[in-house]
Amino acid sequence: MTKRCSGLPLALVTSAGSMSGMADIHEWRDASEELDESCMGQVDMENGVLPILVYAFNRLKDPKLKTCFLFCSLYLEDYDIPRDELIANFISEELMDTRSSRRAEFDQGHAILNKLEKACLVETWTDREVVRMHDLIRDMALTITKHNPRYMVKAGLELTEILKIQNWTKDLDKVSLMDNSIHDISPDTSPKCPRLSSLILSKNYLLKFIPECFFE
Repeated sequence: MTKRCSGLPLALVTSAGSMSGMADIHEWRDASEELDESCMGQVDMENGVLPILVYAFNRLKDPKLKTCFLFCSLYLEDYDIPRDELIANFISEELMDTRSSRRAEFDQGHAILNKLEKACLVETWTDREVVRMHDLIRDMALTITKHNPRYMVKAGLELTEILKIQNWTKDLDKVSLMDNSIHDISPDTSPKCPRLSSLILSKNYLLKFIPECFFE
């Protein structure tokens, strides 16, 4: 396993997390073969780590875990994501199962984050109050969301205006423009994104007004 992961700590930890709980030799051999196939042809460090991280993601059996994990990539790189805020977003985005009460929904959210932490795909900090993604793991998530689901993440890039209309493709599911310097949205800007369910504009402190046509 160390050889397959090129001795890289992140790759070792993440692949080990994805295989935790395996007790049968057949499972280990099957997982090893699957990992070999995912790494085939990758020689340099960056490309070599990516398929190992994708492998760990693909081993998440519950679709809810995958969806909630990918949602975390909408936040800034190295950003301390408040755990309660993140779970509240999971709830509002309907990424989890419906529960009988708000408390039960938060319990489900904490359980999902705990499973992602156990799989070494997220980290918990500050007495479990915040969640953080390693930058390479976030890069892996953003690579996945270039296709399906389709995200556009331009967070923390010091943008001063909203992206050109041609960037807003019809297949977009989620967009994050948080922590930029966007100060104005033109009244004639109206992206045609029928699948868009999330638009994050937080921390654009100069932005005071969003025209209604933007959401048409």
